[in-house]
This record gives sequence, structure tokens and C-alpha cells, in this order.
Amino acid sequence: MPAAAHLVTEGHAGKVTASVFSPDLPHIFATGSYLGEVALWNAISHRRLHTFRFSGRVSAIAFRPGSHELAVGLEKGTLLVFDAKARGPPLRTIRCARQRLSVLQYSPDGSALAVGSAEMDVHLLRAGNQYRRFAHCKGHSGTITAVDFSSDGSVIQSCSNAYEILLFDVKTGRLLVQPQRDTAWASSSSSSSWSSSAACTAAGTPSAGRTCA
Repeated sequence: MPAAAHLVTEGHAGKVTASVFSPDLPHIFATGSYLGEVALWNAISHRRLHTFRFSGRVSAIAFRPGSHELAVGLEKGTLLVFDAKARGPPLRTIRCARQRLSVLQYSPDGSALAVGSAEMDVHLLRAGNQYRRFAHCKGHSGTITAVDFSSDGSVIQSCSNAYEILLFDVKTGRLLVQPQRDTAWASSSSSSSWSSSAACTAAGTPSAGRTCA
């Protein structure tokens, strides 16, 4: 039986809408809220280290592997990129969609960022100086709820709240129809089972200003 969840932090004034651990900053994780803020925390001391404040409700966050960059997706379709170590103003502000950015997922090597949205598509951005889009993945009939990269970064699988899994070529954004049973995945947030699809749909449900683990 899994261990009971326990309170790790409490401090956001609004609902917590996203949380993620840094793969490169030891014991550091980030949480985002409806009140336009992302907080950095130390998981050992439970201490708040910094708060980024801006206009807009947070809908998704992700740390870039091999970097201190923290991507923040907003309800109205804007992507912000911060330096979690320097902790200054946004490095980049990119308009990705007109509706909510529901999922952010970096490729294993940190070279690409997948941005899923309520517009039922996935934008693939080249991470770095400009964060420009290089591919557009279309075909879903619901809001994107999860995205996974293959271990080599060549394929993504995306899940929507219409209980569907689609596969796309990362370089071109082309929908793939051939089976990918032998593909190794860098993460497993998407799943082809109905129960797991429902779980990933519910994963974005806001909580009341606190984070548990």
C-alpha cells in the first residue's frame, strides 16, 4: 500500500496548478498558482527560496534538463522562460496559443520543448535563445493532457482528455501511424489505457494553495 501523502509546503495564496522537480538543482522544485506566481522550494528544508511574479494564471511548468531554465505556461496561451538560478525577470516571453497551455515537456537532452494546449495541438519549440517553433503536431480532438518524448528524442506521444494517444515525428510534426512497441520512452506520463488516460486528465486538477508528496 502506498505511503500516505504529507504536507511539504504551504504558502501560495491561490490554488496550486502545477509542480515539478528540477533534474539539475538538487532538492529544488517549483510550484505555480492561479495568482500569477511560481515559487521555488527546497524539498529538504521546506523553505521557499524565491517567487517569480507576473500577470496571468499558471497552467503548466517544466525545468529544462542540463540548464537552469524554467518554462511556465499560462492560461491565456503565453509561455514564459525564467532562469531559476539567476532568478530575474523572464528571459523569453512567447505567444504560443490563444487558449490555455496545458502541458510542457522538454526533450531528454533539453534541445526541444513540447507545448500542449487546449487548442488540441502540440507545438514543438527549439529551446535556447529564441524558443522558435519548428514543428506543429495536429490531430487530437481534446485538450492535451500529457506528452512524452522517446529516449532518443525523435518521437513524441501525446494524450488528450478525449482519451486518445497520438504519435508524432519530432522533426516534422507528422502524425505516425506505424506501431512504436519497441520505442523506449524518456517518461511515461501518457498511456494508452483508459484508466491512465483518465488519470492524466485529472493530473492538472488544482489544489488549495499547498503541495503534497
